[in-house]
Amino acid sequence: MTKQTYLLDLDGPVYNLDGPLDAFMEARGFPLQNPELYTLDTRYGIRKGDSTGKEILTYFITQKRALRDIPLFEGSLEAIKKLNDSGNLHIVTARGTYGEIAKQDTCERLLRECPFLSKEQILFEQEKGKQAKRLGITDSFEDWLINANDILEKSNSHIHLIDKPYNQTSSHPRITRHNSLAEAVNSIISF
Repeated sequence: MTKQTYLLDLDGPVYNLDGPLDAFMEARGFPLQNPELYTLDTRYGIRKGDSTGKEILTYFITQKRALRDIPLFEGSLEAIKKLNDSGNLHIVTARGTYGEIAKQDTCERLLRECPFLSKEQILFEQEKGKQAKRLGITDSFEDWLINANDILEKSNSHIHLIDKPYNQTSSHPRITRHNSLAEAVNSIISF
């Protein structure tokens, strides 16, 4: 029997970046305005094309080193273990766009929290659909609809979408919505 091959996003399914980032942005004069939207300009009311939001987010990740401390969603580590034990797990995150500090903080924390993973399982890539196709992903765990649509377009993967206010606009037949990563994993793996 062939093992399932999984793609797992970190921010949204595993780590709660929204709460700490919302507080950080508000402290810098950009309060949350549209929780149902995900991009910096729409979520915090920053004018499209204004680099302020990107600069603040870069500072949040590279100077404040927030990726070392953002909270985990309940049951996430157990879900990662279950995925790893039952198939070929690949962590695919866009965090690498913020440079080596983001990559280092991500790997150190994830490997400390999940010592059963290897560094080779952590991929830094914005184009998740390309990785899903290359790796033959059967199930993807994602929270951002733009990434989900990219994966759907470029692979045969089924998407387990972690339900968020900003991802309510799709009813694609290969998308199943879940309240959490733990719920999503438990829906496809039982042991």
